[in-house]
Amino acid sequence: MGTIVDQVEKKERRRKLMNAGKTITQATGAQGGVARSSEGGLTPSLQAHIGRHLRAVYDEVAREPIPDRLLQLLKDLERSGDK
Repeated sequence: MGTIVDQVEKKERRRKLMNAGKTITQATGAQGGVARSSEGGLTPSLQAHIGRHLRAVYDEVAREPIPDRLLQLLKDLERSGDK
């Protein structure tokens, strides 16, 4: 079981993801439709908005330490490949 700090961090990440979804919904308009350009794709401003939120989420995940168990599995795999 994770520590209290781990649980709080997970809840915070979940909250940020939920808020990002709400912000994207707000950016698409009150009717909930997706803002589209005249060519049928997403507008550049909506693309930029989505990109900013995706980078924020993935940057946060990339800064997290690699779990010890995963590091051990990688070491074991590397050793088994040396044989």
